[in-house]
Amino acid sequence: MRRQLPAYSPLAVDAVARSLLVRGSESTDRLRVRLAAKFGADPEAVVLTGSGTQALGLAIALAVRARSVGRVALPAYTCWDVGTAVQSAGATASYFDIDPDDLTPDLESFESALRGGVAAAVVSPLYGYPVSWDEIRKLCGAHGCVLIEDAAQGHGMSWHGRPVGSLGDLSMVSFGRGKGWTGGGGGALLKRPDRLRSDGHVDPLLTAGPRGRLTWTGLAFAQALLGRPSLYGLPASLPGAGVGETSYHPPRDAMTMLPPTAALVLRMESRADEEADVRRRIGSLLLQRLKPASQVHAIQPSLPGAGFLRLAVRIPDASRSWERSVRRLGVARGYPLALPDVPELTAMSVGPTEGATDLPGARTLARELFTLPTHSLLREDDLDRIVAALSGT
Repeated sequence: MRRQLPAYSPLAVDAVARSLLVRGSESTDRLRVRLAAKFGADPEAVVLTGSGTQALGLAIALAVRARSVGRVALPAYTCWDVGTAVQSAGATASYFDIDPDDLTPDLESFESALRGGVAAAVVSPLYGYPVSWDEIRKLCGAHGCVLIEDAAQGHGMSWHGRPVGSLGDLSMVSFGRGKGWTGGGGGALLKRPDRLRSDGHVDPLLTAGPRGRLTWTGLAFAQALLGRPSLYGLPASLPGAGVGETSYHPPRDAMTMLPPTAALVLRMESRADEEADVRRRIGSLLLQRLKPASQVHAIQPSLPGAGFLRLAVRIPDASRSWERSVRRLGVARGYPLALPDVPELTAMSVGPTEGATDLPGARTLARELFTLPTHSLLREDDLDRIVAALSGT
């Protein structure tokens, strides 16, 4: 029955139960103040949403309105929900490539995407790998576009002493499952009016009703109870459950964060920070233990400040049988398609996306990338088995 999780965000059952009783706006008000202090924003400029994807969609909509341009630049390899956010904003996308050796934006490709005329560039520290924010900000400034920081996978990361989540003209943080700091769901948009000249208005958000609370309760308890190796094998083995699989999610209307979600996010902050320390330590340890081999390329961060939400490796010729054998260890394939190759997202693409020469780094990652768990539920023998499994590929 025991099966290791690919990613883990601490979530205590008793904290879920206590948060369930929360009513009113006190918890959401407190969370706005806390996020503003942590990530450098005015509390009045913090918008709490039902998910990180919804927050990102609002950020894109604000940028499009401010610049009167309906196109944004996106990383060609990232979570598919980034594409969903663009769809929700009614925008189109140009893509920039990702360096497969360190997961940073290819700066030449990045500038090329900006040169085509975009309202904003969305930049993500994929799997907790750092990117060159100074260079990115300089290029965005030169081309007059908004820098949207997608910090969904950046909990516990920093850049020159500042936490990831504080570096964009607009920033999004996510509290979903597996995102480092969780409340069983939810997200936040941090607006910085001094960097984005607009009316700052966000379209009215839908109010989450009783059904939203019921859904959140079920998901939060399931995450707290089943999100441990001794029980994770149960949902992971259910046919059709899709646990651990990458799938497309269509856009949904933005909703306000539920008060119990906000209360749970606040309760889990210190545990999330402790978990971030563990991930950094285990990620560094795995990098040291993985011996260089022609079949396995462990991706080393090229910049300081890594968070190691998961450790990334490239395996060019991994067999399906090997892939199935390592799932029990929490070794998971990355996003299986580059963003412009996802069938449901092709209609929003601007410019050519066919052919491996257009976005070679992103398409290499789609073929070769796997991620390893780095969380606190790993035992020493789990680490030994992961290293042995990769050494034998």
